Amino acid sequence: MSLSEDLLNGICQPAPFPRTQFPFPVAQSFFERDFHWDILEDKVEEIDESRVVEHLPLILALAEGVEASQLDREELFISDNELQRHLAALSDSSGWALVWGDGGGEVIQLLKLLQKERYQTFVVSPQAPSGISGITYFGSRPTSVIYFLQALIRFSHIYGRIPLGDKEGVTHFLEEHGPGVIFWLKTKPSTLEVALLLGMMSLGTPAVVPSSFIPPIGHFRRAGSPQDMVKQSLQFPNIGVRPRKYPGRPLHGGVD
Repeated sequence: MSLSEDLLNGICQPAPFPRTQFPFPVAQSFFERDFHWDILEDKVEEIDESRVVEHLPLILALAEGVEASQLDREELFISDNELQRHLAALSDSSGWALVWGDGGGEVIQLLKLLQKERYQTFVVSPQAPSGISGITYFGSRPTSVIYFLQALIRFSHIYGRIPLGDKEGVTHFLEEHGPGVIFWLKTKPSTLEVALLLGMMSLGTPAVVPSSFIPPIGHFRRAGSPQDMVKQSLQFPNIGVRPRKYPGRPLHGGVD
């Protein structure tokens, strides 16, 4: 079974994400507000699995559909008002760090270093890290990284006033203003995990990756240890504690 077919089969009665003006933010960002899941079935047939990079928006939209079909989607989704609180906290934060790894001591060590550097931390790993408070755990499913991307995409539409359907506008805004950075700690990633990483990078979110991995697209830095990963992340121009000004408007009337 192909990657896209596997994702499509994971979509079963997807429900709108709650407490937001964008019930399917990733799919709506690519296919505009009137998007419907049925249109993906025809588009899946167009995917050339040997050229996945050309189909990253569709793969991200399919991943959102998988998460919209999960029973825990309401628990994991960041509502508009929660998003506003995360954004307000950026005035005293280095940014948003998505730690995506296999669990274990390396993830815990990295999280402690990131919190010391005043990052807001989000995690996708087989188990929730123990002994660390103040993190947002998205679970273990590879597709659950989409909750991090949903927050960034809504940020671009609300603060950047980027129209739905304008992928290039989203990418440019997140490259310049996006607060997110991905810390990639996967040792034996699946094809899906690599595709999702590249998909987020293609939308302007930088990544810090192990020295052995070279992404074919996007902004990235390579590092050999958790300490070096944190150090390298602070070299990205969109990361670090500083005054942040956006061309758009703040969230008003969010739903919680």
